[in-house]
Amino acid sequence: MVMSMYALLEENENVTMSTIENSLGGNICRCTGYRPILAAFKSLASDADRTLIGTYPDIEDVATCKKDGKCKQECRSSCRKQEKVSFRLPYADGEWYKVYTITEIAELFQSYPDATYMLMCGNTAQATAEPPLCTTCCIPLAITLETMLKNGIPWRALQRWKIPSQFFT
Repeated sequence: MVMSMYALLEENENVTMSTIENSLGGNICRCTGYRPILAAFKSLASDADRTLIGTYPDIEDVATCKKDGKCKQECRSSCRKQEKVSFRLPYADGEWYKVYTITEIAELFQSYPDATYMLMCGNTAQATAEPPLCTTCCIPLAITLETMLKNGIPWRALQRWKIPSQFFT
C-alpha cells in the first residue's frame, strides 16, 4: 500500500482525497483495519480536511508501549485452529459463497453453468461497487497459493478462465 501511495504521489503531487480512495480501494483489505491507513494517506491530499493534517506523526515520533508482552487475562476463545465452514448467502440479485477448496469452486461452476461469477481475492470492495457489477455469484477465495500450486493450478490461470467448463474439461 505504501508503494501504491508513493506511486500515486509521484504521478501527481496534488491528489485529492477522492483520488486516493479510488486509487487504493482494490489494495485495501477490510479485515486489517484499513480506515486509519486510508485516513493517514488522505492527510497527504491537496484537499485534506484540516483535522487530518498533522494527525499522523512519523513512526520515529510515536510513543511505544511499555508492556511486558504477556497476556493479563484468559483467552475468551479457543486457541486451536478454527474449522473452516463453507456457506451460501443469498441476496436480492444473486448469491455469495464462501468456499475453501478448488473442488468447491468446481462444484459451484458445474451446479450453475449459466451464472456470472466474480472470484475475489482480497478486493472485496468490488462486490460493493456502484453501480453494482453484473454478477450472480460472488466467491471470495480463501484458497492459498500453496494449495493451488499443490493441485497444479497457478494463480494466473484463474485470471484467464472465461468459461467455467475450461477449468473442468
